Amino acid sequence: DDAPQVRLQLACTLGSCDDPRAARALARMAWRDHGDPFLRTTILSSLGKHNLATVMDGLERIADGADIPLPLLSPLGQTAVGVGLTAQASRILEHLLKSEDNAANDPLLTLLDAMDRAGMTAAKDGPLADHMATARAALADTTVPTARRLRAVALLGREAATRADDMKSLAGLLDPRSPGALQQAAARRLTALGPPELPDLLLAGWRGHGPVLRATILDLLLQRPPWAQAIVDAVATGTVRAREIDAARRPVLLRRLPEAARERAAGLLERGAPTERKDVIASWRGRIDGLVGDAARGRDVFAKTCGSCHALGGVGRGIGPDLGALADRSTSTLLVAILDPNRAVEARYLSYDAWTLDGDVHTGLITEESGGSIKLVDLQGNEINLLRKDIDELRSSGSSQMPEGLEKDLNPQQLTDLLAFVRSRPPPRRRFVGNEPRPVAPRPEDGAVQLTAAHAEIYGASLRYEGNYGNLGFWSGLDDHATWTFDLPSAGAYEIRIDYACPDGTAGNHAVITCGDQRVTSKVAGTGTWDDYRTAAIGRMSLPAGRSRLTVLAAKPLTQHLFDLRAVHLVPVER
Repeated sequence: DDAPQVRLQLACTLGSCDDPRAARALARMAWRDHGDPFLRTTILSSLGKHNLATVMDGLERIADGADIPLPLLSPLGQTAVGVGLTAQASRILEHLLKSEDNAANDPLLTLLDAMDRAGMTAAKDGPLADHMATARAALADTTVPTARRLRAVALLGREAATRADDMKSLAGLLDPRSPGALQQAAARRLTALGPPELPDLLLAGWRGHGPVLRATILDLLLQRPPWAQAIVDAVATGTVRAREIDAARRPVLLRRLPEAARERAAGLLERGAPTERKDVIASWRGRIDGLVGDAARGRDVFAKTCGSCHALGGVGRGIGPDLGALADRSTSTLLVAILDPNRAVEARYLSYDAWTLDGDVHTGLITEESGGSIKLVDLQGNEINLLRKDIDELRSSGSSQMPEGLEKDLNPQQLTDLLAFVRSRPPPRRRFVGNEPRPVAPRPEDGAVQLTAAHAEIYGASLRYEGNYGNLGFWSGLDDHATWTFDLPSAGAYEIRIDYACPDGTAGNHAVITCGDQRVTSKVAGTGTWDDYRTAAIGRMSLPAGRSRLTVLAAKPLTQHLFDLRAVHLVPVER
């Protein structure tokens, strides 16, 4: 009967029967219907200790030497382990080991891990022994397809007698000449084996690891507090530079440490700029005060000075960070970005030196990594494709591709013009029903300026206007920000108050409010739930007469959501 409902009921009925004929009928159904997810799930849920062996007999008879379909083998193996059928788990493992299908790699690894957890070591080691020599040879042979070498990685370290040698082989794959997928798999396999020396194995070649592998290693070592402590120790010895641990992972690292160790770690991770750069920024701030920038001239400065890596307003190449998404465009922030580029560089924008076997050295950003090659882009925007097999050494400089010392190529007016151009190219504003940006004037009765969500300019991929409470919500990206325009009849000091909601479990991020070159930063306290709004005073600003623009954004790192913001109130301090 081809009716699905009938076949579903039949599978359930056959599964409840102990007769071998029922098990053989289930095998025939499984073979025929394994492509139907509903029927397959029902058939597999009908298997247990009483009929699994007979169903396997039936499937092998039907297959007649061909592969049993993977959608059946993988759950069959889990069932065998779950009900304690050691012989059947070993039998299914044999099928997965013999399969030539690359898709068998994940089910194979899953079954091996399940057998390890269930204590089926002897049943696992027997089938494995016949395949390990082949696996080790494949792993060492760079001409073997990556898919086969990935399967070999999954097998290594499962025999106690050869585990130490296998770990050395795995560590050897953490090399820029290895395909990226193989590097990732080796790092994860080493972590699964969990040797005491794991941090040393993963961090030994840190300077030569690409940005993708570095991120993987950090995430793996952050899984356990002792490994997290090893990251801090590596920073202390200089093996890992503090700036190479990105802002998003820093708070995670600190949370993994015992409370007594956090103060030392925080000090090591502090990215304070060298005194020389701080002095340069202060000097240039004084030199450009009072100058008026011209965006048109600044466009030419940008094309000459920045365009080889950055794109903005149709000028340049988009290799470096997206300047169009900048939320904070204050003079202070832009001066730090231009004159001290190493203060807060993201890992993916670190510069790398690649030495090739023929003696050439290439320097640039790694913009692409594939199994057999990497692509660098140099300071002139030239793309350099290198085969992994031709790389002798790959090493991070630990610094931004953007060089320090750009002030030597600019005079004060040129820098002012450059800042004007960057500020003149805001990202596209998002539009929502009920949100109508407009300049805001003080209230006549008290002189306060009420900047409501309805009058904000909304930017970023996630931020939106929500009509229920008239708030800005879904504030989850660092590019999310809101800007208001307002007019003041005279200069004065104003208290900054925010009307917001934030669940207690989401609180703890930092909100930044900028106006001109003034900035207020405040840790977001919980208000209870998303429905509980509270008004809090978070700081003061001295605001000039005339038209100004105020921006609210999130500070790095941002976890979950910043808050739901209903309004920013500017309240005169002396009134």
